[in-house]
Amino acid sequence: MSGWWLASYVLLWLLMVTSLLVLLVVLRQLGLVYLNTRGGLRLDIGQPVGTPIEFSAVDIDGRMVRFPSGSAAHNLLLFTSPECTLCHGALAALPAALAHRDLSAFVVDAGEPGESSAVRERTTKDVPVIPSLALQQKLGIDSMPYGIVTDTKGVIVGKSVVSHLDDMEDLLDRAVGADRSRHVEELTRIGGSR
Repeated sequence: MSGWWLASYVLLWLLMVTSLLVLLVVLRQLGLVYLNTRGGLRLDIGQPVGTPIEFSAVDIDGRMVRFPSGSAAHNLLLFTSPECTLCHGALAALPAALAHRDLSAFVVDAGEPGESSAVRERTTKDVPVIPSLALQQKLGIDSMPYGIVTDTKGVIVGKSVVSHLDDMEDLLDRAVGADRSRHVEELTRIGGSR
């Protein structure tokens, strides 16, 4: 009879450890759901709004890339990392976000060129993928996926965590609207001073 008691005791502990692991997985998923909810996470990291960003870099295709591009009304810098699972959603949302906007997009990946090739597979060829952890650190970006929207001169007009299409659309709508309001105020001020 002692063999049965020992077996039931071991089985009880195995069930308890399994339950604990399942609970940890569920809690992690709840945390991800919370972070992905619209407005759930709006970290104000990196350079402040109104700061200009300008840089040159070589993308993973060997092309020299200059930021801002100047070819579109706004620029989107999307910061990703090879280890970031939420970045896959942001990269998948990028084509839809670009579809009906005068917007140039750039992906800055924290991985080495070999690791960043997986990011290239998730984006279109016209979106430069820049493997540069140094650039992310220089701009103070330590939470990913993170998006920064600038005007044609590279001045930041909006920034936010962008883990899926709703977040990206929200950021772009807010940034472009804020940029338009700023231009209207400048035109009104210039017109009033005449």
